[in-house]
Amino acid sequence: MIARTVLLLSLVLAHANLHAQKTDSLWSAWNDPSNHDTLRLDALNRLIRAVRTDADSAYSFALQQEHFAQKLNLHDWRIRALEHQANSLLKKGDVPAAIAKYDAILADQQCRNDSAGVAGTLRSKASTLYKAGDFNRASELYHQALRIRDALGDTLGAARIMTSLGILSMDHGDPEKALAYYTKSLAMHIAAGDSVNTGVLLNTICTPLRSLDLCEEALANNRRALKIHERAGRPIGVAASLNHMAAAYNRMGQPEKALDHARRSMRIRIDIADTVGVAYAQLQVAKALIQLDRPAAAANAASDALRIGTNLVQMPIRAEAAELLHKAYRVMGDWRRALEMHELRLQLDDSLSGAKTKRALISRDLQYKYDKEAFADSLERVRQAEDLRCSYDGQLQVEKERRTRAIMVGGTVALALGIIAFLLVHRLRQAKRLREQEAILHDQQVDQLLAQQELKSINAMLEGQEKERDRMGKDLHDRLGGMLGGIKANMSALEDRVEQVRDDHQYKKVNHLLDQAVSELRQISHDMAAATLSRFGLEKALKDLRDTLHITGRMQVELKAFGLDQRLERSVEIALYRIVQELVSNVLKHAKASELIIGVTRTPGRLSVVVSDNGAGFDATQRTDGMGLGNVRSRAAAIGATVQVDSTPGKGTTVSVECPVVE
Repeated sequence: MIARTVLLLSLVLAHANLHAQKTDSLWSAWNDPSNHDTLRLDALNRLIRAVRTDADSAYSFALQQEHFAQKLNLHDWRIRALEHQANSLLKKGDVPAAIAKYDAILADQQCRNDSAGVAGTLRSKASTLYKAGDFNRASELYHQALRIRDALGDTLGAARIMTSLGILSMDHGDPEKALAYYTKSLAMHIAAGDSVNTGVLLNTICTPLRSLDLCEEALANNRRALKIHERAGRPIGVAASLNHMAAAYNRMGQPEKALDHARRSMRIRIDIADTVGVAYAQLQVAKALIQLDRPAAAANAASDALRIGTNLVQMPIRAEAAELLHKAYRVMGDWRRALEMHELRLQLDDSLSGAKTKRALISRDLQYKYDKEAFADSLERVRQAEDLRCSYDGQLQVEKERRTRAIMVGGTVALALGIIAFLLVHRLRQAKRLREQEAILHDQQVDQLLAQQELKSINAMLEGQEKERDRMGKDLHDRLGGMLGGIKANMSALEDRVEQVRDDHQYKKVNHLLDQAVSELRQISHDMAAATLSRFGLEKALKDLRDTLHITGRMQVELKAFGLDQRLERSVEIALYRIVQELVSNVLKHAKASELIIGVTRTPGRLSVVVSDNGAGFDATQRTDGMGLGNVRSRAAAIGATVQVDSTPGKGTTVSVECPVVE
């Protein structure tokens, strides 16, 4: 463990040192006036690429590159500088400014009739819109660029655009369309004899294939890619092929093969100092080890991936690693760390959801700006037409001038009417949105009132139940004591002639009283748990439940309680106890388990309950709404909690309940 951590840290540090040396060398070459101008621009260009993760620095260098190229009248270098500026602005989150840079490049290229350049810039602009969440406009621009590449007969350029359309479709949740685009792109690269990109695409195409459960076909493509990269001597391609194969084997339920391929990929990644690649390989290793029931080793691999993802700010790696650690710690029974990883995954999911929301807002903002610019362009064209008419009519006779003035007045009126119509439509849309928002608010208020009334009813019901249980507790001595006294008296009378009176009426009466006493004892003991809960709290009630289960001798029961020193709301404690009681009852009735673990953990704002057994289990996808689990879900819903069931036939069942807690 320590050796592996040191190795990973050394990889990160080595990468940082090499990066620093490279940037220093390029900076010196750019600032050396004795170098040729194009050499200096090339050094600055490579420096921008080297620091591209630092958007502010990259943008500053790109501005210097643009000014230097413009001063020397080097058009191609100026276009390259504008592209770097657009990329840096996109990384800084300023999508409209990045789009404006691409529009400036397009205007320049169109003036120069540079069709190939226009196609390339359209693709870059489409990529920017795709990252901002505007999938429809991005798709339109990709297809415009594709038509230009087809007209130019640029097969490889068209293939690259097909690949971009495949990526867009895959991210948009359409693996079948992505597969179609990737297949066309692959055919184009093969026809052009581009072996390197053929190998890359053979791996890329496997992502939608695995999503469609076509894992055997995916493996066949991976093997072809592996041979191509091995012949070309491209270790990064070999490592990528092996990792794709590991992902396919994991999805097919063949963890031994997945583990072998993932470890081979990781060794290559370490040799070439590909730190991010090491993290992705470790994720596949962890998935395989979990399937092999080796949770401790899986946790080590996932921890390495999480460490790399944190150091390199790779959000998807961190999210997947946290999920794998959560699964591994649950299998190990380390509920505290399992809860920590579960909460980390929730935080990362919230961050990713926030990023998607931000992308949607940017997309709407872009749409508004485009509509506004289109309207402004229309007004500008009207003004230009009017200016041309004025210039022409100045040379005509007075009669024609009157006619021109009439036309201008008509145009002005039409324009005014157009503006008024636009404002009216805008106001109507605003009024419609306001009515919709008011309707939504009204529905929310109604739902809130209904929910409050339901909570009042539930609380009243719970209070009534508790009073009834207190009454039952008082009856325990009177009713059960009287019955047992009667039994004792009857038994005393039968001591000397038990064998002779098997059919005697008094003997049958004794048996009946015994049965009735046992029934009363079970019912009153069950109800008395609520009194313990009310007086001593949830933890004491759960300990009593555990001790009762120990006495039965049917299974080993372990209770793990953390953070319950402070009492919860009475209704929440009662509901949680009833949930645990219901789950334990299900285990006793159906699971045939020998071990039962009850875990209750309270953290700020949240309380988690986990009940896990090693019994028969069941298929959670087929039956999760039985009577017992239905009661659990309804009790959980009453206190705003959620229920998750994880069960596999022959491997036990784990039920997790997550409940918000008001501090």
